[in-house]
Amino acid sequence: MFKKYFQLQQNHTSVRQELSAGFIGFITLIYVMTINGQVLHHAGEPLGTALIGTILATAVACVLIGFFANVPLMIAPAMGLNAVFTYDLIKTVHLTLSEALLAVFTSGLLFLLLGMTPFVRILDQSISANFKYGIRAGIGLYLVSLGLREGKVIVKSSQSFIAMNTFYNPTMDLTLLTLLIAVILHIRKVHGTYLWVLIIGTILAQITGQVHLHVPSLQDYHYQILFNPAHISVAKVSFWMSVFSLLLIVMFETLGTVPGQLDEVQGNSTTEFDQVTRVVGVSNMTAGLLGTSSMISALESESDIDSGGKTGLTSVFAGAFFVISLAFVPFLGMIPISATAPIMILIGLGMLQSIHSLDIISDAPSVVSASLIIVLIPFTNSISNGMGLGFISYSIIKWCIGEGKKVKWPSYVIGGLFLILFALQMVLKK
Repeated sequence: MFKKYFQLQQNHTSVRQELSAGFIGFITLIYVMTINGQVLHHAGEPLGTALIGTILATAVACVLIGFFANVPLMIAPAMGLNAVFTYDLIKTVHLTLSEALLAVFTSGLLFLLLGMTPFVRILDQSISANFKYGIRAGIGLYLVSLGLREGKVIVKSSQSFIAMNTFYNPTMDLTLLTLLIAVILHIRKVHGTYLWVLIIGTILAQITGQVHLHVPSLQDYHYQILFNPAHISVAKVSFWMSVFSLLLIVMFETLGTVPGQLDEVQGNSTTEFDQVTRVVGVSNMTAGLLGTSSMISALESESDIDSGGKTGLTSVFAGAFFVISLAFVPFLGMIPISATAPIMILIGLGMLQSIHSLDIISDAPSVVSASLIIVLIPFTNSISNGMGLGFISYSIIKWCIGEGKKVKWPSYVIGGLFLILFALQMVLKK
């Protein structure tokens, strides 16, 4: 059955090869489950609920993309968007947990509907690439700052905005030591770097007596905590700003990663891209329902492709391994923040490298707007503020220098929507 459905013969692969590639992909991606669970735990989710919801959503997404798109990609919570979920939507915008999850679900539904139209392709061709690089770099800088903050390397200061913590803080010392190990492993291109960092960081914390986490079990998945109708109000402007921001990020991330991934396996046909887009939309709806943050096609998909994965059977096997990993939830819950914070910092630094791709020669105004996005996302603790002011400023600058007609309509639509949402926010706060 598998051979026929997944066209193994035509793709010159076998069940054994797909199984092996799926396992390697799973091992490469398992670190996301731990970090995502911890980040969502800071949003108010019980650790067990966050871990189990993340694993279940990832398993479902991998199986869906395997069966319906037949490509060896893995869909998982996006590093960066989990931070946006906790520290922006909930701690800055003050959405409730139920509202934030509904925002994830709604953005997924809208992405699914847009994926059935040519809009996603039109947007890709109309929006300056500098915006995509700016958003990615801004989220990266946000992730670095959060990793430093959670790892107790930087703290709030009454004299200045932030200050470095004292070396007498054991969490800070362990975070910096683990970060050094992570950097060395990354530079030496050790396979499964992040998994090794989690293991080494946890061992160091155990040795020094710094593991103080509650150890969750499968019985700790409390669905009733996630969706409480009494805690949901879709009339909030902040709710729709959050939905709009999540939708744009998932869209840009998909456009930025999926075509290249498909090129490596099956030639990137339009049909395959459209199928992946729809699965990403459904996966985000599933994520919202199961209690986790926004999902995208994981960059770690490169590992199962490099390991010989050629069809969706690889993804299905990866999904099955994630289901099996539910048995290890108690061990995942023992991993300390000093082991996960260095990974957040390293991933953020990787995303920050998008700055190198900014094209200041052909479109200087978009570079100015992209720079605003990069700075404002971490400094305002809000991706909506950063993206909104970036898109609005671009249109204004273009008009002021006499190039307003060169701006394509999707940029005006996005900037206009953000402007309306900002105006409504001001009016309602009076």
